Amino acid sequence: MTRTLSFCGVMLALLIFLILTASHYRDKYLETTQALVTVQAVNLSQAKTIVAMKQADAVNRELTVKQLNQEQTLRKKANDENQKLRKALGDDDCNNRHLPDAVIDILRQRSSSDTNHLPVTTRSTAHPL
Repeated sequence: MTRTLSFCGVMLALLIFLILTASHYRDKYLETTQALVTVQAVNLSQAKTIVAMKQADAVNRELTVKQLNQEQTLRKKANDENQKLRKALGDDDCNNRHLPDAVIDILRQRSSSDTNHLPVTTRSTAHPL
């Protein structure tokens, strides 16, 4: 009988140990699961941020290309007009003289009305063509 009681005591102690161990691992499992859910939420938020940044980058690149094309077009137009003017002046003596201030003001006003976004430089005392 003592042997049976001893066996039952050992089994009861083993059962208590198993219950406590299972409870400990269950708590660890729940804690780990909660941490995983938190990390997944952070990852999802970061993924959304990355997608938004990539979309913004694509828009910025497109706008940059448009701006560069517009600047290139304006540069080409200005160069073409400059070449036309130089060709028209040729070897004429007025090619080496400065334009009067009034003429420069008129040209600048005409130029600024064509392209309002371009800055007008300040006048100097000498105005080479």
